[in-house]
Amino acid sequence: MPPEGPAARDVDPVQTEAVVDRRSVQGADRTAGRDIGDPGGAAPGPAVRAHLGVHPRHPRPADAVQGRLQPPGIGAGRRARTAARTALRFTTPREPVVHYTGLGALALLAEIPREVSRGNADVAAIARLAGHPDDLETLGTYCATGSLRRAADLLHLHHSSVARRLEQIARTLGIDLTEPAGLTRARLALTAWRLLDD
Repeated sequence: MPPEGPAARDVDPVQTEAVVDRRSVQGADRTAGRDIGDPGGAAPGPAVRAHLGVHPRHPRPADAVQGRLQPPGIGAGRRARTAARTALRFTTPREPVVHYTGLGALALLAEIPREVSRGNADVAAIARLAGHPDDLETLGTYCATGSLRRAADLLHLHHSSVARRLEQIARTLGIDLTEPAGLTRARLALTAWRLLDD
């Protein structure tokens, strides 16, 4: 088993990866850094390796992906662990693998205190919408694709049915989903709401 604690932190940052065990997210923290160049290095069983997060429903979390963390200085293991756990918070059943580097500025949403997010009107509206799973899935799919027809394809619905749902959702949220600014608001609110539940 790879080292844990301080021994895992001060290693070559170019040759470091974070290991995040999905089973540990709700329980004890079980992470470690290890040398990528050592093919004999053992990783925890069904672990998620890399500078990323893998959703628990991903079919093969152990082999999903590998990545390297290359920040300067020491403490790379700790930074890799933090990055991996942050990326993990952004995973969904539809997007089971998230690379931290691919989050860009979205990673900043993970820094917002939960009480601040809960107090935001858009996030609160999404929370109310959560009582209607079909509407929430429709909104999430539309936000992910930005296309009515693509969302309809993924949801296996006629595009007119999705359009009607989105009109109702827009009225509930008080957001115009046909405008770029409104779609951005909905995406941010939906992401911030999802981050409350981890």
